[in-house]
Amino acid sequence: MYTKKEHRLKFWQKKKRSFIKRLLIKFVNSSNSYVVQHLPESIDRDGLDISPYIQTWISGSKANAVDPIRLLFLLSNVQHLKDVEGAFAEVGVYKGHTAKIFSSLFPERKFYLFDTFEGFEKSDFESETEKGSSSDNFDDTSLQAVKDYLEPNENLIFCKGYFPDTAKHVDEGEKFALVHLDADLYNPIKAGLEYFYPRMQHHGIIIVHDYSSGAWPGVTKAVDEFMFDKLEGIIKIPDKSGSVVIKRCINEKE
Repeated sequence: MYTKKEHRLKFWQKKKRSFIKRLLIKFVNSSNSYVVQHLPESIDRDGLDISPYIQTWISGSKANAVDPIRLLFLLSNVQHLKDVEGAFAEVGVYKGHTAKIFSSLFPERKFYLFDTFEGFEKSDFESETEKGSSSDNFDDTSLQAVKDYLEPNENLIFCKGYFPDTAKHVDEGEKFALVHLDADLYNPIKAGLEYFYPRMQHHGIIIVHDYSSGAWPGVTKAVDEFMFDKLEGIIKIPDKSGSVVIKRCINEKE
């Protein structure tokens, strides 16, 4: 039970926090930043401690550190795949930070990791930088470094090389609940959509990063071309780099 003094102190603490919050919002609304006030209601606060995922995310890169919306988007969507059977896959693993989050959420799922682990394929990269894509090549990684970071188990399947050539490592008849395409360039994104779309489970999701970023126009082109005649549409996510999600809907004819 509070004394009057304790109650009064608590009241003024609340007023102080309210004032600071209003000040922050005013500042943020006049800048290019944003504040996340609350976790989404869809996050299971009792069953999921997100603090380790936040640390993993922040340590990933400077871009991750200023993009908490993307982390919450990934956590929210992947958490809801518990009732959708199938493997996970990621095309564009880089240093393994999103892969670590996915595998931590569902360690029992088979998870295919596709990457050169040496940066972009030279011909793909050079043709796209001429069209205005970012000059980042993401070659400051290696297969061994990613393995050391992820602490592999039998469910992590590393597929090193150029995609879709490396799809030969996928088990025959494999179906997918989650596919994360973060390969930045037209060719691997288009190949990823062509390969995985017919192999998705009903209500499985394909997440494509950088659709609306402006830094990688090949991603936008690949998605728009592929989805032009599909039953589903894309849902844009207001994260820093404009991810989109495709929720697969399989009809009786497929």
